Amino acid sequence: RDIGKALHRGCKIVADGIWRREGTHPDLIPRLSIFERFLKDTDFSPLLWEQMVYSKTHNYAGTFDLLGTKGDEYWLIDIKSNVPPQYALVQAALYEHAAREQGIIKPDWRVKRFALSLMEVSDLPKLHPGETTDLSVGLSAVTLWHWRRRAGLLHVPVRTV
Repeated sequence: RDIGKALHRGCKIVADGIWRREGTHPDLIPRLSIFERFLKDTDFSPLLWEQMVYSKTHNYAGTFDLLGTKGDEYWLIDIKSNVPPQYALVQAALYEHAAREQGIIKPDWRVKRFALSLMEVSDLPKLHPGETTDLSVGLSAVTLWHWRRRAGLLHVPVRTV
């Protein structure tokens, strides 16, 4: 988890053009180098980093890693230090949905969702694309979680937005 937080901060520094290898933790250097290559190879332009979003309609919140543009498309990216878990793109779909609800993502924007794997075993960035079913899966999971909570089947504190 700590490497993930440091990686996110490091990726922003890379994107801002101020990253220097000197003084960077050795575990981060290969991953940040891969992110640097991703930016060069794709001509991706970051717009928003670590943006908190919430859905009043479905009562959930979270923080997406990165929103930016590539040509006339908007890309919502979940940065991963390893192989992304299956739920990562479902989560990204929920973030996109909440960001649209809030007006952060405009109705006419074409958004593609990706998990970006920055594994040190490869010197190439790997983009994992989202699927069209990700949002319906995510909203179903949110609905089920709220149902289980109301039914007394979950014993977790609840924070409302």
